[in-house]
Amino acid sequence: MEGEVLCAYSGNDICNSVFHQEGLKLALFLNVRSLEVASDFLSVTRAINKLEKPPWDCEDQFKRIWDLAYDFAQIIFYHVFRETNRAADFLARIGTDQDSSILYFISPLCRELCSIVEDDKNNKVYLRFNQY
Repeated sequence: MEGEVLCAYSGNDICNSVFHQEGLKLALFLNVRSLEVASDFLSVTRAINKLEKPPWDCEDQFKRIWDLAYDFAQIIFYHVFRETNRAADFLARIGTDQDSSILYFISPLCRELCSIVEDDKNNKVYLRFNQY
């Protein structure tokens, strides 16, 4: 995988597709025309790729995503497993400490997150531990 990370986000929105929609808007604003979108939301990724029907209460957001996707010369949406997406855990940990429903992290990212993202790009597997 080549390229650079434009943004990352964390949030608690019921329709997780809103995060994808906002990321696409940012990429278009930055004049990016070739894009890879990696997500650990399997059902959202499958719905964006039209492999399954989106939830009825999120259909409008998926339509907006599909419309935005047409503005890219090349765009790929794919699923990544949580075990190779340490950045998601890092962002979720930060997000739970905030009152906002969504937090954006726009490049340049902090040093720790850059290191984590680089590991994720190289499919480094890590162990997740749940604390109860």
